[in-house]
Order: sequence, then structure tokens, then C-alpha cells
Amino acid sequence: MPIKPFATPTPSYERLSPQDASFLAYERNGLHMHVGVVAIFEGASFRTSTGLLDFEKLERYILARFTSWTRSRQKLARTPIAHRPVWIDDRRFRPEGHIRRVTLEAGGGEVALKRLAGEVFSRALDRSKPLWEAVLVDGFDDGTFAIVFKTHHAMIDGLAGMDFISALLTTDPTPAFDGAPLHSAAPPPWRLRLLFDDALHYASAPLKLLDGLRILATDSEARKDFRDRAYALVHLVFNGVLGTSPNPLSAHPVQRRTVDWAAADASGERAIRARLGGTRDDVTLAASTGAARGFLRRRGVKLPKLRIRAMVPVNLRTRAERGGLGNRVSTLIVGLPVAETEARAQLERISETVAHLKQVKQGLGGDVLAQIDQWTGTMAQSFGMWLAKTRRAYNLCVTTIPGSPTPLYALESKLVALYPLAPVFHKQLFNVAALTYAGKLHWGVHYAGEDEDAAAEFIADLSASFAELVEAAASAL
Repeated sequence: MPIKPFATPTPSYERLSPQDASFLAYERNGLHMHVGVVAIFEGASFRTSTGLLDFEKLERYILARFTSWTRSRQKLARTPIAHRPVWIDDRRFRPEGHIRRVTLEAGGGEVALKRLAGEVFSRALDRSKPLWEAVLVDGFDDGTFAIVFKTHHAMIDGLAGMDFISALLTTDPTPAFDGAPLHSAAPPPWRLRLLFDDALHYASAPLKLLDGLRILATDSEARKDFRDRAYALVHLVFNGVLGTSPNPLSAHPVQRRTVDWAAADASGERAIRARLGGTRDDVTLAASTGAARGFLRRRGVKLPKLRIRAMVPVNLRTRAERGGLGNRVSTLIVGLPVAETEARAQLERISETVAHLKQVKQGLGGDVLAQIDQWTGTMAQSFGMWLAKTRRAYNLCVTTIPGSPTPLYALESKLVALYPLAPVFHKQLFNVAALTYAGKLHWGVHYAGEDEDAAAEFIADLSASFAELVEAAASAL
């Protein structure tokens, strides 16, 4: 699927949407707002005659596919009055400066790759350059190679990221590729133009407000939509202010990050949904509930009456918007029944909760906050950060990403595994991401605490909880 810009770009710069800009505002005090994947490939197309990974060929392939994406060659700048972030072409862009080569020590294997991925995710991206990085990894006994890729959340969300991966690769094996196309950077915008656009943005606000009031006065459907959005916003804010119980899941993230991952057959997930009910999000939340329960129990936490919540991104993209860049998501805040002892009961409770939240359209609340920021700068962003930090609005983030149902290829090297990694937020130690790809369900856990074993224990508990759901689904025949 070809990648296309979400908003129509100007000749010299493009504004970030309020939601995209919010991820820049969140990035402070050691929080890193990058997303990424660990992609593992068969090595056939990129091995030399001596069996070593041909780093140069792999780098040329990545640059040929990746630098055709305009955003890969752009960096951040700010407008002079409102200091709103914009994308401008980086006239000093050196693509090779964003790619690193690593050969793991003999015998290190997947354990060493996880350690490397944790190191990559421990470092913030340099905002003076285009916001992406790729680490090419060799040194596996089975002949595979890996790419650890990260980009800033301001550039892309989970679904757009999967569309982007699909555009970098091909659906069929191909023996050759064209070289990287030549690109000429657009000159930076004139300061006078940025001043004028900032002034026009604020001057047009009253007129747009009056036009909105006129529509509300004359259009009954618009009034209904306004009521729905207002109620959703109140519901979201109330749940955020209510907060969660003090617990070990809520702590300030540390600089050093740990990641872990696991995979399972996606047919198990389909069986769970068919026989026990629920959506893909519900299944991921239920498995994450089992993992959170295990984490809390190992730390001696009493689970009855404990209020634990997950923040769940909700896709807002229409079919026509697939392939677009930037972020098009809203948010649900979902209670996790960690006191329940059985995975099936956890899934049932979660399905009921999510169905209620969708009925009251809580997901619209996050969209309203993003729209408010179009006129208030960072007011809604700051409020959201305050809720997350002081009220412990949620304790972990759980996201589910639909991927390609068929294999993808880099030349003739098949992509065999794709583990997603997403950021942690204020007062949060875990982010759980699930991605379906080619008949497999891939989980990635990003941990920002001090316990070196926590990520491995969490992913083991998550896998065990999922296996319990699969067994329950089989028993429901």
C-alpha cells in the first residue's frame, strides 16, 4: 500500500497535528516517545559467499525503500509566535547517519538481541535530525538477521506503522531492487511566512467558532454529535480524575529499558474470539491482566478491591485513510480485573467493560482533547499529563495492531517475526503491544523499571494467560 501524507503539505513545511505534537510534549523527564519493531528475517538475499551478512547491500536496500518516504528526510522546527512544531526538510540529511551495524557475540542469539533492543530503546532520538534509527544485526546461529527500528511517535502510530512496514517490504519474493532515488531538499520556510501563518491561525479562530455555533443551531445531527462528544469527554476525564490504586505498576520510569517478546499461533486467538467472545483488543487485555496479576502477586500486593487500569489506543482511521502518516487514535481507559483468578472470567469482565465504554463512546473523549489543542496550544496535553502523573489515570498501556495476514519479503528474505514495541508514559512501567502477522501473534513488552527480570516474568505470565484462554476455548466446543 503506497504511503501518502495525511495532511496536504506546503512547499516548504508541514504542521504537526495536535495529536502528533502531543507526543513531543510528553517527552520529558526521561520519557522517550518512540515506537518501533524488532524484525527478524531469513538471511538468503543478504549473505555473502562467506556466509556473513552483507551489511552494505542491506543498507542500500533499506535506503532505497525508506528514503522515498518524505518524513524520513524531515526534521522538526518551531513557529515563531505559538512555537508550534512543524516538519521541514533537513538540508544536511545523511541517511547513513541513521543506520548502525552490530554483530552479536557468538552464541548470544535472541537473548543478546533483546538486550540490544533494550539499549536502543533506552536512548532518545536526536530532535535536530530526522526522527528515526535502524540497527542492522547479525550473529545468529540459524542464519537469520534482524533489524531493530525505531521512529518517533509524532511521525506514526501503530496502524500507520504496519502500513509503513508493508510498504518497505513486498508481498512476493523479488531478486533485485532499484537504487535510492535522488531527492532535493526544499528550502526552509521564511520566518515572515511562519509569522503570518501563526497570526492567521489565531485570527481565524473566532470565525470558525461562529461557524461551528451556526451549524449547531441549524443541524440536529451536529447537535447529537456534540452531545455525544461532550459526554464522552466528561466520562474520560472523570475516570482519569478517579485514578487508580497505589501499586507497584505505577512508578517513574528509569532511564535503562528492558524489552522481551514472545509469539503464539494466531489460530488460538481466533478460537478464543469465536468460542468465548470478545475482540482482539479484549483478548490482549485479558492476557495482559494475567501478566499484571502475576507481577503484583510476586510483590505481595493484596488484589481484592485493587483498582488497576490500562490505556488502550483506539484506531480512528477510515479505510480511505489507510496508508496515511501521523496519528489517528483515541483512547479508552479500561479497568483490569486482576483479582479474578481465571483467565476466562477476566476476559468476560473485560468484554463487558469495553462494550460499555464503546456504548458511551468514551473513545471520542481523546479525539475532543486533540481538537481542543488546535486552539489552545498545549492546554489539553498538559491536562492529560497531569492526570497521568498525579492521579495515576492508568497503570499500563495495551495496544493491538493488525498486521499482514501473508508473509512479507525483503528481496527474497522472508520476514519471519515482527515484535512491536511502544512507549511507556508517566507513572507507568509497562507497555504491552500485540501484532498479528502471517498466522502468528507477536507480543512485545517494553519495561522501564529497575527489576531486570520483570519483563521476562511479565511476558511468561502473558503467554501462560493466553494459553489458558486457548484451553478454555477448546473446552467450550
